[in-house]
Amino acid sequence: MARRAKRTPWYHDFRKRLRFEAGVRKEFAEIRDRKIGKGWRAEIVYDLTVDVPEYMERRKVTIRLSNFADPTLKSVTVDGSTESPHRRGKTDLCLWRWDAPPERQWTSAEGLLALIQYVRIHLFREAYWRETGGYDGGVWAGDEAPHGDAKDEAA
Repeated sequence: MARRAKRTPWYHDFRKRLRFEAGVRKEFAEIRDRKIGKGWRAEIVYDLTVDVPEYMERRKVTIRLSNFADPTLKSVTVDGSTESPHRRGKTDLCLWRWDAPPERQWTSAEGLLALIQYVRIHLFREAYWRETGGYDGGVWAGDEAPHGDAKDEAA
Protein backbone atom coordinates (compact mmCIF):
# COMPACT_ATOMS: atom_id res chain seq x y z
CA MET A 1 0.00 0.00 0.00
CA ALA A 2 1.48 3.32 -1.07
CA ARG A 3 1.87 5.99 1.53
CA ARG A 4 0.39 9.40 0.83
CA ALA A 5 2.88 12.19 0.41
CA LYS A 6 3.05 14.48 3.40
CA ARG A 7 1.72 17.97 2.70
CA THR A 8 4.28 20.69 3.15
CA PRO A 9 4.08 24.47 3.14
CA TRP A 10 4.79 25.98 -0.27
CA TYR A 11 8.10 27.58 0.72
CA HIS A 12 9.49 24.14 1.64
CA ASP A 13 8.20 22.48 -1.53
CA PHE A 14 11.06 22.91 -4.00
CA ARG A 15 8.92 22.55 -7.14
CA LYS A 16 6.21 24.93 -5.94
CA ARG A 17 8.78 27.49 -4.91
CA LEU A 18 10.58 27.28 -8.27
CA ARG A 19 7.30 27.81 -10.15
CA PHE A 20 6.29 30.68 -7.84
CA GLU A 21 9.65 32.48 -8.16
CA ALA A 22 10.09 31.78 -11.90
CA GLY A 23 11.82 34.66 -13.69
CA VAL A 24 12.10 36.89 -10.60
CA ARG A 25 15.83 36.63 -10.01
CA LYS A 26 16.55 37.37 -13.68
CA GLU A 27 14.55 40.64 -13.45
CA PHE A 28 15.46 41.53 -9.85
CA ALA A 29 18.89 40.06 -9.13
CA GLU A 30 19.12 41.80 -5.74
CA ILE A 31 15.88 40.32 -4.37
CA ARG A 32 16.29 38.71 -0.96
CA ASP A 33 13.98 36.28 0.74
CA ARG A 34 13.75 35.25 4.36
CA LYS A 35 11.54 33.13 6.53
CA ILE A 36 10.27 34.33 9.88
CA GLY A 37 8.98 31.51 12.05
CA LYS A 38 8.60 27.81 11.32
CA GLY A 39 6.42 25.53 9.25
CA TRP A 40 2.85 26.48 8.41
CA ARG A 41 2.99 29.55 10.66
CA ALA A 42 6.04 31.04 9.01
CA GLU A 43 5.94 34.35 7.21
CA ILE A 44 7.90 34.53 3.96
CA VAL A 45 9.35 37.96 3.22
CA TYR A 46 10.80 39.22 -0.06
CA ASP A 47 12.78 42.49 -0.11
CA LEU A 48 13.64 44.19 -3.39
CA THR A 49 13.93 47.55 -5.11
CA VAL A 50 11.78 48.42 -8.13
CA ASP A 51 11.70 51.26 -10.65
CA VAL A 52 8.42 53.16 -10.88
CA PRO A 53 7.46 53.14 -14.58
CA GLU A 54 7.73 56.55 -16.30
CA TYR A 55 9.15 58.19 -13.17
CA MET A 56 12.74 58.52 -12.01
CA GLU A 57 11.94 56.80 -8.72
CA ARG A 58 13.27 53.63 -7.13
CA ARG A 59 11.28 52.20 -4.26
CA LYS A 60 12.15 49.59 -1.66
CA VAL A 61 9.41 46.96 -1.54
CA THR A 62 8.70 44.35 1.09
CA ILE A 63 6.27 41.55 0.23
CA ARG A 64 4.95 39.40 3.09
CA LEU A 65 3.32 36.03 2.40
CA SER A 66 1.86 33.31 4.57
CA ASN A 67 3.44 29.87 4.28
CA PHE A 68 0.27 27.85 3.68
CA ALA A 69 -0.15 25.17 0.98
CA ASP A 70 0.03 28.04 -1.53
CA PRO A 71 1.53 31.52 -1.03
CA THR A 72 -1.05 33.86 0.49
CA LEU A 73 -0.44 37.59 0.37
CA LYS A 74 -0.38 39.32 3.75
CA SER A 75 0.96 42.76 2.81
CA VAL A 76 3.10 44.85 0.49
CA THR A 77 4.94 47.82 1.97
CA VAL A 78 7.03 50.44 0.21
CA ASP A 79 9.22 53.35 1.18
CA GLY A 80 8.99 56.87 -0.21
CA SER A 81 5.95 59.11 -0.46
CA THR A 82 2.94 57.83 1.47
CA GLU A 83 0.42 60.29 0.02
CA SER A 84 -2.09 58.03 -1.70
CA PRO A 85 -5.80 57.22 -1.59
CA HIS A 86 -4.91 53.53 -1.81
CA ARG A 87 -2.93 52.69 1.31
CA ARG A 88 -3.65 50.94 4.56
CA GLY A 89 -1.88 53.12 7.08
CA LYS A 90 1.18 54.88 5.70
CA THR A 91 3.12 52.05 4.06
CA ASP A 92 0.81 49.13 3.11
CA LEU A 93 -0.42 49.25 -0.47
CA CYS A 94 -4.13 48.60 -1.00
CA LEU A 95 -3.84 46.71 -4.28
CA TRP A 96 -7.44 45.43 -4.39
CA ARG A 97 -10.42 44.97 -2.13
CA TRP A 98 -10.61 41.83 -0.02
CA ASP A 99 -13.98 40.99 -1.60
CA ALA A 100 -12.97 41.63 -5.22
CA PRO A 101 -13.72 38.74 -7.58
CA PRO A 102 -10.76 36.41 -8.23
CA GLU A 103 -10.22 37.78 -11.75
CA ARG A 104 -9.64 41.25 -10.22
CA GLN A 105 -6.96 40.09 -7.75
CA TRP A 106 -3.52 38.55 -7.90
CA THR A 107 -3.44 34.81 -7.30
CA SER A 108 -0.44 32.74 -6.27
CA ALA A 109 -0.75 30.77 -9.53
CA GLU A 110 0.38 33.94 -11.36
CA GLY A 111 3.65 33.87 -9.45
CA LEU A 112 5.83 36.38 -7.66
CA LEU A 113 6.91 38.22 -10.81
CA ALA A 114 3.29 39.09 -11.64
CA LEU A 115 2.75 40.36 -8.09
CA ILE A 116 5.80 42.60 -8.40
CA GLN A 117 4.44 43.98 -11.68
CA TYR A 118 1.10 44.76 -9.98
CA VAL A 119 3.07 46.65 -7.32
CA ARG A 120 4.99 48.63 -9.97
CA ILE A 121 1.74 49.58 -11.72
CA HIS A 122 0.25 50.65 -8.39
CA LEU A 123 3.31 52.81 -7.65
CA PHE A 124 2.99 54.42 -11.11
CA ARG A 125 -0.68 55.19 -10.43
CA GLU A 126 0.19 56.75 -7.08
CA ALA A 127 2.91 58.93 -8.64
CA TYR A 128 0.59 60.00 -11.45
CA TRP A 129 -2.19 60.76 -8.96
CA ARG A 130 0.19 62.98 -6.95
CA GLU A 131 1.47 64.68 -10.12
CA THR A 132 -2.07 65.48 -11.30
CA GLY A 133 -3.13 67.09 -8.02
CA GLY A 134 -3.30 64.41 -5.34
CA TYR A 135 -6.13 65.07 -2.91
CA ASP A 136 -6.97 68.24 -4.88
CA GLY A 137 -8.38 66.50 -7.95
CA GLY A 138 -5.62 64.03 -8.77
CA VAL A 139 -6.40 61.40 -11.39
CA TRP A 140 -6.07 57.71 -10.54
CA ALA A 141 -4.92 56.04 -13.78
CA GLY A 142 -6.94 52.86 -13.51
CA ASP A 143 -9.96 51.22 -11.96
CA GLU A 144 -10.76 52.22 -8.40
CA ALA A 145 -12.77 50.44 -5.76
CA PRO A 146 -14.41 52.37 -2.95
CA HIS A 147 -12.61 52.44 0.38
CA GLY A 148 -13.78 52.46 3.96
CA ASP A 149 -16.17 50.41 6.00
CA ALA A 150 -18.61 48.22 4.03
CA LYS A 151 -21.46 49.79 6.02
CA ASP A 152 -20.42 53.26 4.83
CA GLU A 153 -20.23 52.08 1.22
CA ALA A 154 -23.71 50.59 1.32
CA ALA A 155 -25.23 53.87 2.52
